[in-house]
Amino acid sequence: MIATIQFFSEVNYLAVFAAALAYFILGALWYSVLFGKIWAKGNAERVAKMEKPGKGMMGMMMVKSFLWNLLCAFAVAYLINAFNAYNTNAGLRIGLAAGAGLSLASLGMTANWQGTKSIVLIIDAGYQIIGVLIAAMIISCWH
Repeated sequence: MIATIQFFSEVNYLAVFAAALAYFILGALWYSVLFGKIWAKGNAERVAKMEKPGKGMMGMMMVKSFLWNLLCAFAVAYLINAFNAYNTNAGLRIGLAAGAGLSLASLGMTANWQGTKSIVLIIDAGYQIIGVLIAAMIISCWH
C-alpha cells in the first residue's frame, strides 16, 4: 500500500498523459492510414456482423480507447517507478517486456479462442507492442 501511495506522489502525471496521448495517436494512424484496409480485410467476417456505431457512439468509443491507453500508461509508469528505470535503455527494456510479454500474450490467447486471423493478430500486436514501447520511452525519459 505504501508503495502505491508513494508512486502516486512521485509519478509525472504530464508524462503519463503525454504517453497515453502518443499511444492513442499511434492507434488512430495504425488502424487508418497504416494498416486499416489490411486489418478490415482480415476482419471481414467479424466486421460484416458488427453494427456500425450509432450517432455519438464513435466519440464514446474513442474516449474509452484513450482511457485504456491512459490505464496502460499508468501501469508502465508504475513499473518504471518500481525499477527506478528512468533512462532510455531501461525504458526500452520495460516497454518491450510489457508490450511483447503482456500485450502479445493476452492478444495471442484471445486470438486463439476467437479464431482471429494471423494478419489481424500481427497488426493488433504490433500496435500494442509499439504503443507500450513509446509510452515507456516517454515516461522513462521524462522524469
